[in-house]
Amino acid sequence: LVGGLSSPVVADTAPAYTVQTLHFKVVIGPEKKTCDVVGDIYVPTTASADNRVPAILTTNGFGGSKNDQAGLGKYGASNGYVVLSYSGLGFGGSGCQITLDDPDYDGQAGSQLVSYLGGASGIAYLDAAHTQAAPVMNDVVHDATDHEGNADQYDPRVGMIGGSYGGEIQFAVAGVDPRVDTIIP
Repeated sequence: LVGGLSSPVVADTAPAYTVQTLHFKVVIGPEKKTCDVVGDIYVPTTASADNRVPAILTTNGFGGSKNDQAGLGKYGASNGYVVLSYSGLGFGGSGCQITLDDPDYDGQAGSQLVSYLGGASGIAYLDAAHTQAAPVMNDVVHDATDHEGNADQYDPRVGMIGGSYGGEIQFAVAGVDPRVDTIIP
């Protein structure tokens, strides 16, 4: 008590999610070029293989990075979504060159991140050299079929959101990957 009044105690509360930076080995274009894509995965602490949640895939505007989407990552994860925020090709530490939303490049890169969210292995790594495999994602709800009616073992319930370049890239990803459930460009 100070002067007869009690001071409120503000507890430091841990966020309701974890966040980890990962490197994604993606293969793009007709020439099958391998690129490193850097991303942050935000996972609600309540998500698990027994309590799967939907996912959000987001990327930066032109000239930005995954860090520009940190607020969205924190907000989404705090509200029960796994969020994968990544730096688009040629931005924010990601390798290869930007191709302005080309389905063969940006679309294919994003599609492989969708596969990671669906539980595919061999895509996510703890290091840029792609030598230390990251744990397989098993916290995301799976859909029985994609939007073409096909069953896919790695079909996560996933939507995309982003602005500017991060908005346009959604058309490239959804155009090549019918597992994407919704886009918000």
